Amino acid sequence: MARLWIAGFALLALVGAGSLVYVTRPPTAAGPRQVAVTEMEHAHGLAVDPSNPQVVWIGTHGSLIRAIGGKQWDRIGPQTYDMMGFTVHPTEANILLTSGHPGQNDRRPNPLGVEISRDGGQTWQPLGLTGLADFHVMTVSRADSKVLWAWNVSGRRGLYRSKDGGRQWEYLGEPLGGAFYLAAHSQRANVVFAGTGRGLAISENAGGSWQLFGSSLSGVPVTAVEVHPKNPQIIYAYAET
Repeated sequence: MARLWIAGFALLALVGAGSLVYVTRPPTAAGPRQVAVTEMEHAHGLAVDPSNPQVVWIGTHGSLIRAIGGKQWDRIGPQTYDMMGFTVHPTEANILLTSGHPGQNDRRPNPLGVEISRDGGQTWQPLGLTGLADFHVMTVSRADSKVLWAWNVSGRRGLYRSKDGGRQWEYLGEPLGGAFYLAAHSQRANVVFAGTGRGLAISENAGGSWQLFGSSLSGVPVTAVEVHPKNPQIIYAYAET
């Protein structure tokens, strides 16, 4: 394996279906919904839009926020749920995925399982594990966007993998003891990294087995990790040194 360079600093921008559509806006409302942000709940996920690097998507404790150029901040769509495991499709614009919990007066099941938006967060559809999974982290492979990994904290806790875009999931156990963050390799579909309480870990067989990676971070909690989208020899990590 090529030697990878690990940078220990915070990530500010992470590059990182059912037929039923849940829409909580009133039936008489028309057109896209966005409201200027005056304050923001704590964020669960940040992702740069693959088609426009000026756009950053933020999944928060109570809404979806879109920031454009760091100047325009809007709440997108009518949903008010807790967006855990929030991420974006790595190559297609306006496709977003999330997990987590519904908001007040929301008829969605709790936990959400995996939901997908194909219109930039205006509407959401249940995709898989509805009512069964609360994924706190989730990543989509850049090399093969049908492959996803996620860490579940509700029900059967542990690592899960999907090979069909998030509809069906297989349980892989708890090989890491707990994952703070997951990041797919940008060119190799079977390679995924995880930030854990024991350091940075790597799997080269699609999550089947793991080993610690990078002696400088061995035994150090790593809470965020991301692979450079164009140069996979560069890895960014946030570690509690």
